[in-house]
Amino acid sequence: SLFGVEDKLANSNFENSRSDAKKAQITLLAIIVLSIFTAILSAQFILKPIASTLQEATALAAEIARGNLSKKIIIKGRDEIAQLMRSLDTMQNTLRESVRIIQHASEELGQQATTIAENANQIHEQAAHQGDAMNSAASAIEELTVSINILSENTEDAHKTTDLAGKEAKEGENTIIATSKQMLSVAETVRKTSKSIEELGSKSKQVNKI
Repeated sequence: SLFGVEDKLANSNFENSRSDAKKAQITLLAIIVLSIFTAILSAQFILKPIASTLQEATALAAEIARGNLSKKIIIKGRDEIAQLMRSLDTMQNTLRESVRIIQHASEELGQQATTIAENANQIHEQAAHQGDAMNSAASAIEELTVSINILSENTEDAHKTTDLAGKEAKEGENTIIATSKQMLSVAETVRKTSKSIEELGSKSKQVNKI
């Protein structure tokens, strides 16, 4: 009977141990489930802002990729997500400055191109004016050449006329000399005739006296 009591006590202790083990297992399982649930809730509370920030960063990166550099980037905290947002902000500012520099350079190039075009037009106009001036000079030289030829011909004609006039003057001089000689001869003849008439008059007076 002593052995029977001990067996009963042992069985009772075993059953109690099994019951305690089951309770411990159930408690442990409940703690694990509660921990998992708590972890899930905590992860949702923790990951939701992170996911939202990541979505915002993705949207900002897409806007920057499309060339929209006017989005204002708000940086909160100092974690990795904040560093990512700060990097996006730095990249956007750098791209904005690069675009400004490129636009300024493009404007300067446009102004230089306009200046070059204006200078080219001026050079073209000057070349055209110089061409017209050269054509005018060529025409004037041609006219001067014609005038020189005409003057040369006129000079030759004048020389011929002068020679002819000289010959005619010489002939006129000879004619005048000959005429003068004839006039002197006529004058001498008249003088002689007058003298003869005077002698005849004297003789006539003498005859009348007789």
